[in-house]
Amino acid sequence: MVWPATSSSGPGRCRPWSTCAFGAATWAAFESHWWLVAAAAVAGGVGYAFGALRWWHAYRQDPAVHAGGASPRVLAVLAVTACLGLVVLLISG
Repeated sequence: MVWPATSSSGPGRCRPWSTCAFGAATWAAFESHWWLVAAAAVAGGVGYAFGALRWWHAYRQDPAVHAGGASPRVLAVLAVTACLGLVVLLISG
């Protein structure tokens, strides 16, 4: 499921924090700083968990507003992108 960072339909409000933590963990892994990988993973997980908790409380207050899924247009774009990626992999492989 795709939750944009500005959407109120999912735990995406803490996504920038989690994304930065993922980037830091990736960099730390390439630099062999394993303690920093663990710290960044924990920080990203905590950020995402708080975002999910905020969404859950908002969903409990007004389920109709926060229960929306991805639109058919977004799903179609994702399907076309996946198919194009598969074609590129098949041609280049």
